[in-house]
Amino acid sequence: MSQQVDQRVLVREVAAAVRERLAYERDLGTPGLLPVVAVSPPGDCAAPQPATDAQSLESSSNPSLPREAVPQELRRLAQAAVNCTACELHKERTRSVFARGNPNAPLMFVGEAPGRDEDQQGLPFVGAAGKLLDRMISAMGFEQNEVYICNVVKCRPPDNRTPRPEEAIACSRFLLPQI
Repeated sequence: MSQQVDQRVLVREVAAAVRERLAYERDLGTPGLLPVVAVSPPGDCAAPQPATDAQSLESSSNPSLPREAVPQELRRLAQAAVNCTACELHKERTRSVFARGNPNAPLMFVGEAPGRDEDQQGLPFVGAAGKLLDRMISAMGFEQNEVYICNVVKCRPPDNRTPRPEEAIACSRFLLPQI
């Protein structure tokens, strides 16, 4: 019971901090999400094919691409992540983990790396940490379709270790356009 109380306190504290930060950013006139930057996958990633999983890829606004091109670009990038061999992480992955949620959302969460549950389902933050994050998002007053969630790296590191800098750099070609 004590652990549940501690988690509730943590959720409330994080929610309050996020609300405060969002209000601060709004008062500064921050425009929200950064524009999507189109990046081509490197030579060691297979040529992307259109992805069929549109669950996590909804329409998005983007000053550099027409609105209807953004979901297509994200699907292309998601497929490129499926085929990517740019770092050692691809060797043990079950599935690449691209994103879930609405890329047009006013709030984005970027985790470090997928865990076991994420690797098996192909979606970020679906395990125990994901359930906690979902409760925190709800406590902040957001619906699931009002956030976008992804990870720095798209494949699970062995033994859930922290991604190495070269792995994060290899996946930046996916993360930067997502942002």
